[in-house]
Amino acid sequence: MGVRQVFGLGLMISDPITTADLVTVARTAEKAGFTTLTIGGRETILDPTTILAALAARTEQIGLVAAVNVDTALPYDFARRLASLDHLSSGRAGWKPYSTADEPDEARIAEFVHAVSHLLDSWDDDAAVYDKESGIYVDISKVHRLDHIGEYYRVAGPLDIPRAPQGRPVLVREVLAADLAEGAWPTADIIEIVPVPGQSTNKPLAPRAEGNTTLLSIVADTGDLASMHALLNDGDVDGATVRVAPRIDAVARAARDIGLWSKPRGSNLRDTLGLSRPESLFALRRNGVSA
Repeated sequence: MGVRQVFGLGLMISDPITTADLVTVARTAEKAGFTTLTIGGRETILDPTTILAALAARTEQIGLVAAVNVDTALPYDFARRLASLDHLSSGRAGWKPYSTADEPDEARIAEFVHAVSHLLDSWDDDAAVYDKESGIYVDISKVHRLDHIGEYYRVAGPLDIPRAPQGRPVLVREVLAADLAEGAWPTADIIEIVPVPGQSTNKPLAPRAEGNTTLLSIVADTGDLASMHALLNDGDVDGATVRVAPRIDAVARAARDIGLWSKPRGSNLRDTLGLSRPESLFALRRNGVSA
């Protein structure tokens, strides 16, 4: 299992760009040592999962994180795209739900995460049989309907593809530092902490509860990485996320300012980040664990 550090790169794609140029940027980030590459968000005009599927074929190790707007996306469609990306990239996919509403509704984001997470787990790990002699493709007793009816979404499920290599791709959430300090730790594998403008980030964070395996990444721009280094050296965060334009010089400068170097990676993104493979939510429910 890998080291518990995460150094993310968020590409702000506000203008159309060619696949060749994006591949060059992604390979530069991968070679420099970035752990994850996030596509999507308010500034991005192209579809993230389509871009990342193209990059999956031209990169080998870097994590590929798709930002998804819960105000417009549908859980089933997105879960299918995300699981497909994880299969295509041999377990390097991640996702980052967000809202563009004037007052982002945390309940809507939480319901989207609930629906997508259960869809990703709708096939048990051993549900796919592929037995040519018997003609059995799947053990249907190990494929589960979701039948979710919530305030924002109605989702039946199951997905029509086997469980992803990572089980569930890595979940990233973005949180204001002030909210995290109040104890609002959302369900996530990585929390990206956005500093409050005008406030020091030297010690803004609530202590991590014992047993909490969530990775903390401070969002920083390339002109203000001193606070990131201080937090990282003190063990308050596990890394940093930098947002840049999709240009080689911007990526190289960010890597230099962070002090990145290329490190050995795991067999998939969870392994690289030191995160365990999650047990199926349906299996937990069968065992009497609330999920």
